[in-house]
Order: sequence, then C-alpha cells, then structure tokens
Amino acid sequence: MMMTHTRIGLLMRATQADREMALAFGIPVERVYALVFGIGAGLAALAAVLIVPISQAHYLMGTDPLLLSFIVVIIGGLGSLPGTVVAAVLIGLSDGIISVFFSPTLAKIPATLLVGLVLVFRPQGLFGTRTA
Repeated sequence: MMMTHTRIGLLMRATQADREMALAFGIPVERVYALVFGIGAGLAALAAVLIVPISQAHYLMGTDPLLLSFIVVIIGGLGSLPGTVVAAVLIGLSDGIISVFFSPTLAKIPATLLVGLVLVFRPQGLFGTRTA
C-alpha cells in the first residue's frame, strides 16, 4: 500500500528502478536510500522489541528467521511481492504445522526440499518472470 499509493513509495520505486534517471529528475537519491535504511532499521528494532519478551535475547537469535526469509524469497521469486506473500504463507503454515507434530528442526526439511525443487525446475521462483 505504501509503495504504490504514497509519494515516498514513488520515490523509492524510482530510485530502485533507475538511479541516474531519478537523479536527473531531481530526486535526492542518497536521502531516499538513507530513509529506506532507517525504515528497515526501525522495523528490525520493532521486531526485536516484540520478540524479546517471548524468546531469550542472544547473539544468534536472528538466524532462524533469516533462513526462513531467504527460503521464502527464493520460492516466491526475487522481486515478486505476490509470490513472496504466497510463499510466506505456505512456508509459515507448513513450518508451524510440522513443528506441532515433530521437532522444529524437522520442520525445516520440507522448506529446504522445496527450495531445491524450485531452483532446479523454476529458477525464477513461483511468480517470478523469466529473463533472457
């Protein structure tokens, strides 16, 4: 919603698509990059504040979500928001359901196998577009 209906979303998409053209149109690209970095850091801080009461804080606490997000982006297709959302729902549900009946470590196996299948048979992801 923010990326398609606000001015800052338009600026972010313009600088992502073509940095030089955005500079030619007078968009302060470095400020947009700094703002996007700040938004990402703020979201990471919010996630940390929300997760620490549930789980103990330690230096390796981000590895599991990082692995799952990497898997989701590969399966959904790099740059495809609908594909990423569908892959996130599929991986999240399968991970949660399998974790209930088996160990959480075993729940990562189907996601890893699915990544392998996607990389072999459809390298652009489920919803990604094929490039020449």
